[in-house]
Amino acid sequence: MNETIPNYIPNFKEDRLKVLEEETSKYGFGDKGKLGIKIASVSKDDPIQLGIIACKDFRVGEKIVSSRPYAHSTEPKIRCDGCHKTKEEGADKMMLCGGCSFYAYCSKGCQTLMWPVHKHECKNFVGYKKIAGEFPSKTTRLAARVMITARINQTLNGNLKIIDKLINIKDEKDVEMQESVEGLSKFAITLLQDNPAKLEFYKEYIGKFSPNVIGHHNPQNTLLIPLLTFFNHSCNANAIIHQKDLLYSVYADKPIKKGEEIFLNYQDGSTDAERFDILQKIYKIHCHCDKCSVVENTGSLDVYYRCKDTPNCNGRVDIRYDPSSNSKTNTIALCLKCNKTYPKEPLIKKGDKIKETLSTTFKFEYSSRQSKVQALEQYFEHFHVYDGLLMDFFYHTLIELDIPFVIKRLELYLKHKHGQNTDPYYTFLIIAAPRLVETNKPKLAAYYLDQIIEFDKKFNLSSSEYQFVFKHMRGVQLSNVKTDNKSTFGPPDKYFDTDIKY
Repeated sequence: MNETIPNYIPNFKEDRLKVLEEETSKYGFGDKGKLGIKIASVSKDDPIQLGIIACKDFRVGEKIVSSRPYAHSTEPKIRCDGCHKTKEEGADKMMLCGGCSFYAYCSKGCQTLMWPVHKHECKNFVGYKKIAGEFPSKTTRLAARVMITARINQTLNGNLKIIDKLINIKDEKDVEMQESVEGLSKFAITLLQDNPAKLEFYKEYIGKFSPNVIGHHNPQNTLLIPLLTFFNHSCNANAIIHQKDLLYSVYADKPIKKGEEIFLNYQDGSTDAERFDILQKIYKIHCHCDKCSVVENTGSLDVYYRCKDTPNCNGRVDIRYDPSSNSKTNTIALCLKCNKTYPKEPLIKKGDKIKETLSTTFKFEYSSRQSKVQALEQYFEHFHVYDGLLMDFFYHTLIELDIPFVIKRLELYLKHKHGQNTDPYYTFLIIAAPRLVETNKPKLAAYYLDQIIEFDKKFNLSSSEYQFVFKHMRGVQLSNVKTDNKSTFGPPDKYFDTDIKY
């Protein structure tokens, strides 16, 4: 292994487009590249602001680009460092590394896969702990692996020259940044056997992580995938990411024409208010799309209470600035369908109590069916169909209750909050279908099998979970069961917002 690390301070602005055009062409980018996409300047006012432009037309469901991580920092001891699975996610067993007792592996194959990188950090983890009193943080470990991967010249999923051109957001108030900077000298000495005087060099790389890494399943499991980081954000994105094991792929979510910029939604699934806040604080983006403008101009919290005082309304009640006041400190609960207003505090207080009761009822092993149905009715009475709390109880006998519109609510929530072409919706389908078979609900099972088939036709994921579902479906012969919304779910309940097509 080359024992040296570059001495320069990476400047992402210098010759940014020129360097990236040259380096990404090695991976199929460019006007004549096999991927049909290129990196290009997307702002007349700021030439270093880059994005991904389509060099050809893409149909919905067509794959645009795929990549595995260049480097990653795995959640220690409970998640395999090779495949990133836990026992709950299908790993047969978990064995700690014999050298550091920090990273875990589910098989010899995964350990062998990671050894070219891990052998350069394994014993140094022990040395780091002796100096620092604890193992290095996830950010420090990721920085070490970026440098190690560069040293051993692993360039299949990007290279250091591309990472040099990733935007660096230095935030000295960021807790992770402070912790990492404090440990950088120990990091340089023990993990990389390098000169601790390179503090500023390492700070430049750590500053790139916050806006560019992906959380895989949870924030403790972070991935840096440089070939996918140049897609800009849009709350109304025309592309979407699907993940299969550690392969991340970008697909067209809408028809994309040659010459159009391709966008991803950085915070898919967050509430509009959460996304607006995260875009500003983490990505330093002040988005002006319709959704973000509503949050900025109205103070919307993007919450989902149900309007129940206006006959047959059932609309969504959000908490926003009081439209009758010029102050942005006065907020009220307002129905967005009929403009009925509600006292805010009693609405929140009652809602919190209902959710607590629902949670306790569903998680208590000996709760009766009657008590669960009563808790659900209280929840439906107070919350709009797009509220997502029921997802928390998907695994807690929700399917066994035999109330089709409860399952439909989950489906509608996922479509609304994540989108029909997303991994969260697909995961819901491949869990729901076999569970509905097991609980002897063939019509519901067949309905969701049809959704799985449509999904796979569109994206051709052919995952192991998909094959598992088909095995169940074939076993109960659902191919001849005819389904549609009305015959499968029946008429909506009295709490349902009829403006929502189901």
